[in-house]
Amino acid sequence: MQDTFKKVAPIAPQAADLFYGRLFEIAPDVRALFPADLAEQKKKLIAMLATAVNNLHQVGSIVPAVQDLGRRHVGYGVTAAHYKPVGDAPFLDAWTCDV
Repeated sequence: MQDTFKKVAPIAPQAADLFYGRLFEIAPDVRALFPADLAEQKKKLIAMLATAVNNLHQVGSIVPAVQDLGRRHVGYGVTAAHYKPVGDAPFLDAWTCDV
């Protein structure tokens, strides 16, 4: 996964575009949870993924950040049901198809 992420880093903005495009295609109702301008959201997505991937060897070090992320998402109105379409949006498939 770390090797793939390194290959994807140069096209991270396009990968984020593909992810959100697919997410909103399969779950249009979640679009309302996001700001109209997704530029900052896309940067946050890539940054959190980079943190997770780069720390896979020490998962415990990212637990506080992931827990904080979960708490913030609850505050945005995210429910457990919203996570399924996120998992269904083929983010890594989008990355690896052109890598």
